[in-house]
Amino acid sequence: MQRLNDRYILSVILSFLTETEGTSLLLCRKSWATRVLPIFRLPPGEGKVIGDQPQVNGRRPHRHRFIVYPVPDAATRLDRLNTRKWRRMWKQMLSKYHEEYYNQSMREIAKKEWIKTHHNRSDTESAEDSSMVRRTNSQQALLQFWSPVLEKSLLHLQQQQPSSSSSCLFLPGITLLASYPRSGNTYVRSLLESITGFVTLSDTRSDRSLSIALAEQHGLVGEGLCQPPLCKTHWPERMGCGHYQANRVILLVRNPWDAIDSYWHLNATNTHTQKVTAEVYQQHQDLFQSLVRNELHVWSAFLDFYWNDQSVEALLVRYEDLMRNPQHEMQRVLTFCTPSDWWRPRLDAVIGQNVESSRIHGYQSATSNSNGSASSGIGRTLKVELYQRQLLEDLRDKIDHLDPNRWMHRLGYDIWQQDFPNNLARMPDLPVHRNSQLANSNRDTISVNDSVHKELRPRNSPFGRNMRSWRRQHTNDDQNPFPTVSFEKRRKN
Repeated sequence: MQRLNDRYILSVILSFLTETEGTSLLLCRKSWATRVLPIFRLPPGEGKVIGDQPQVNGRRPHRHRFIVYPVPDAATRLDRLNTRKWRRMWKQMLSKYHEEYYNQSMREIAKKEWIKTHHNRSDTESAEDSSMVRRTNSQQALLQFWSPVLEKSLLHLQQQQPSSSSSCLFLPGITLLASYPRSGNTYVRSLLESITGFVTLSDTRSDRSLSIALAEQHGLVGEGLCQPPLCKTHWPERMGCGHYQANRVILLVRNPWDAIDSYWHLNATNTHTQKVTAEVYQQHQDLFQSLVRNELHVWSAFLDFYWNDQSVEALLVRYEDLMRNPQHEMQRVLTFCTPSDWWRPRLDAVIGQNVESSRIHGYQSATSNSNGSASSGIGRTLKVELYQRQLLEDLRDKIDHLDPNRWMHRLGYDIWQQDFPNNLARMPDLPVHRNSQLANSNRDTISVNDSVHKELRPRNSPFGRNMRSWRRQHTNDDQNPFPTVSFEKRRKN
């Protein structure tokens, strides 16, 4: 990893050399020529011959030059993206508060902002209602303005304050954000980053197109890093990019009817936000029905893996509860992974004023529609009768095999006996993990991504990552993608 970082930094420095300087450097130092030139060797077909090009303004173009080497590792990508975000925020700050912040370092600005926030927190108990509203609005504006890198600096400074009640903002080790795909993991990460200011991480490879989209379009820049305090994983639904140990699990679960349908769209469009049209369903109805039968079992086995087979402490968070009462559910999440409630004023600032919190960070859930009801989109696939009656009858006959531990019934997702999704007001209580009361549970760990043999699908399964081959086969290698429905039209429905 360090070698990759050094190669990138070296390439940036050498890219500023002119043709003469670069040639002289390599001619004078043989060791440089043998060690540096191979780094910049382009793959076949990517080089350009420019020696015969006409002169421009009386000058011949460079015959050769150093190019900036692509960055494959997640750590450098994270640094670059945070630096760009900081630059944008710094320019905005100068234009708005030029006199107050001019010629101050990022650490000095962070300390000044921390003092303001800490002063507001100390006055919470004695504040009148009107001053509380002003304080909350001020914090909300701060959260919307500062980038995660500066928020991270603020929280590190909080540790240095004498009044801090804890020497650590998060419980030691890694807290997993584990979920079957399309179960709200990215949405929870977005809320966590807005509330805490810490960058959440993920064990998905950073060079994947979906990871790049999360980083560049939604500001989730921690892809490819497996470190404390919070790390997303879909293991063992699929293998992540690194083997590591985790200390506790936040298990996110969404009703399988919506989750599997959303997973279908993810694979068909290779995006997080687009959905294919009804015609695509009709053309590939057999594949879709096979996917549903297979993934119902994978969804159930995923919950079994973390709830029944592991010794670490686990917290179950239901996506439908999160959408209907985000403040209560995020309070449960933060209480589970932190030793104190230092985040409480920030939770109130992000969610307490009925603000659409997903917009603060940039990732917006599509569950609620244009009328503002968070529950209106829950169970949409069943309301629009996306699943054919024959398929549902077949699933009912095989449900004991597909879901042997009755997770759908335990979580209120049973469409035959519990009338989901019309039972949202009477959903059953969530199960409590057997290790939730153990005082020494932090000593136990779970091994993540330790063996391909633990994956819930066989390697030759047509589903999971192998659906990429199906999509490329029917889209001319993604050159002619499937037709999609606009986001605005989906929210109206």
